Amino acid sequence: MMCADAPAAAIHPPDDTGSVPGRWRAMSDGEQRGPRLAEAVVLGFLLSSATAFVLSRLTYFGLSWRTAGYLAAVAPVVVLQLVHSSTRGGGRALARYTLPLQALFTYLPYLYFGEIWVGLPAFLAGSVLILLRGWAAWALFALVVGSSAFFGGGYGGGTEGTWYALLCTLNISLALFGLSHLGAQVARVAATLDELAGMAVIAERLRASRHLDQAIGRGLSAIARQSATAAAARSAAETAAATAEILRLSRRALNEARTVAVAYRAPSPVPAASGDETAAHLALRLLFVLYVMYLTAGLHFLVETRAGLVEWLAAAGSVAGILLLQLRHVLLRLRGSPVRDRYRNLAGQVVLAYVPQAVPGFYWSLPLGLVAASALLLLPRRAAWTLCAILLVSGPMLASLGSRSPLQTAYGWVAGVASGTVIYGLIWLVEMAGDLRAARAELARMAVLAERLRVAGDVHDLLGYGLSAITLKTELARQLLPEAPGRAHRELVEVSRLARSSLDELRDMTEGSGDLSLVAEADSARAVLAALDIEAVVTVPSEPLPKKVDVELAAVLREAITNVVRHSAARRVVIKVTVADGVRLQVVNDGIREGPAEPSTGMGIVSMTTRVEALGGRLTAVNGPDGRFHLSAEVPGGNP
Repeated sequence: MMCADAPAAAIHPPDDTGSVPGRWRAMSDGEQRGPRLAEAVVLGFLLSSATAFVLSRLTYFGLSWRTAGYLAAVAPVVVLQLVHSSTRGGGRALARYTLPLQALFTYLPYLYFGEIWVGLPAFLAGSVLILLRGWAAWALFALVVGSSAFFGGGYGGGTEGTWYALLCTLNISLALFGLSHLGAQVARVAATLDELAGMAVIAERLRASRHLDQAIGRGLSAIARQSATAAAARSAAETAAATAEILRLSRRALNEARTVAVAYRAPSPVPAASGDETAAHLALRLLFVLYVMYLTAGLHFLVETRAGLVEWLAAAGSVAGILLLQLRHVLLRLRGSPVRDRYRNLAGQVVLAYVPQAVPGFYWSLPLGLVAASALLLLPRRAAWTLCAILLVSGPMLASLGSRSPLQTAYGWVAGVASGTVIYGLIWLVEMAGDLRAARAELARMAVLAERLRVAGDVHDLLGYGLSAITLKTELARQLLPEAPGRAHRELVEVSRLARSSLDELRDMTEGSGDLSLVAEADSARAVLAALDIEAVVTVPSEPLPKKVDVELAAVLREAITNVVRHSAARRVVIKVTVADGVRLQVVNDGIREGPAEPSTGMGIVSMTTRVEALGGRLTAVNGPDGRFHLSAEVPGGNP
């Protein structure tokens, strides 16, 4: 419904056809399109409403100085409404200045224009609902609507003028409120797409911190205490007992680390964002109100045009039938249910839309506008636009068969655009907000999954390495204790250092701030291999590498050395890093055991492959023809 025409003595009631902006379903072009199109829906309705007001005045008063003054007076009201209806929410910050100014521009023109200004308080009433909150907003809204109805009857319109002003103000103001509110909701959700993901990652990180502290952190702390006790023990028996306890704790912690690494590769559920039902309920309530006003406006139109029985039956039956069919598929959409008989539903509406037009000498375009909205809700984009084009063209063509002037035809066309925008826009904005919330929840789910995979990889690669080294050095210390207590003491001191270092890595891991260095990791690998009597040949360039490359290749080297220690019988390991067009890390060992000729599975290989491929590189791990195991990681990027 579009109320910008005047009753008999004042302003004539509405005459509607309809068309609405095209639908936007997929989000493949980015979530930024949602807020832009939401803004376009609000802007389209506002401008088409204002244009309908102007056309109705031109229809009745023609081109005159009074009409030109009317245009100049309407302009600031519309401009201020554009500010207030912005889906970005900027209008509320200026409301204390702009709302009184809009009220001034709304009521002062009554002193000069009188009856032709009837209906313009609709924009002010919409601004009140958009900008204010609580009971004060609805009280002031009722005051504005009441004043509009009063002026509609007081300037010669009588009862018809009062009804027209009331319907017009309610229709436009509630439509502006609904579209602006839902459009702002779309903008807010789009602007906070990453917010839920960030919060979910923080929650997952805290949960991982508690889990790892219970599963591994306490064991590492106990290892650090026991190794200090063993190093300070005064008797061999005390040292042996402490060493045995360290070995038990390290094996247990190592098993816990493996269990955690496996568990954290499984996804964790992320709660969906709430708010969809609130938006849907608001849209549904507004639609019910608008439907009642459509029926009321239709009855008003029939009374004023002194329609006969045939016209009454045709027009009232047409609108009632269309609204019932439309309400049915709207309810299904808002509940997320499929509209299985959409084509029969739409075909019935099309037939009903043209029933009033079949009455000789009678033309009413409201049914066409309602069907245009249904077409855009029910059909694929191309078919929907085709049907809308037919409706838009047929409206003026049917009007030209009667006694309507070009201005009256233009007014009916523009009013239909405004009416269709409201119906379609309310449903579309609810669905868009829901789509964006679903996208936000999916981003959160993926972010949590990535965080869990990071924790799993770090537990496996970093802590697994440290705990393996602790276990190996503790076993070595126990073996050396009877014959070389001095060396055993040094190994226990190193165990204490490794336990504290692993605790630091555990804290860094759960804070997401742990950084490794390829040079430092190569030195650590040399020390670990030397402690196990494995010859290490290490060649690492001194020049710095890009930060990301340095950290990830250091993690790959750590995992590679862990695999050498755990799974091979190596006596010699070669570690070589070369920098040319890219960076190449090679780890070669001579400890091949019986097994597949080309080992390429297992959590360690998978973790290393994931890290290397994330840098755009390639990892290979093969048993070479020289009887040695070759691991090579090549990534792009040389000097930083």
